[in-house]
Amino acid sequence: MERLRAILRAAVSVVRRVARYLAGLEWTEKRQDICKFCNPVNIRKISYQDEHTIAFENARLGGKIHWLLIPRTHVRDVEALTGEHVQLRKESFLFYV
Repeated sequence: MERLRAILRAAVSVVRRVARYLAGLEWTEKRQDICKFCNPVNIRKISYQDEHTIAFENARLGGKIHWLLIPRTHVRDVEALTGEHVQLRKESFLFYV
């Protein structure tokens, strides 16, 4: 009986984490009228750029170096990336390494 309770507690914990994650995705569906990354004025200290991507220093440094790598075309968020963005992901990996 104790083993069953432990399994149920673990299952409830997983369901709660999934629910919190899904609730956090709610903002991604809201329309953004202004994208700060689409405005070149907001991009400072460009580290790398090519025809598809641009890398720049984040305004809020998370360490000594904190770059953001974004596509040149607007993408709502990382969850909106599609198969068409595979090359971007490959480039970001190579840039990271």
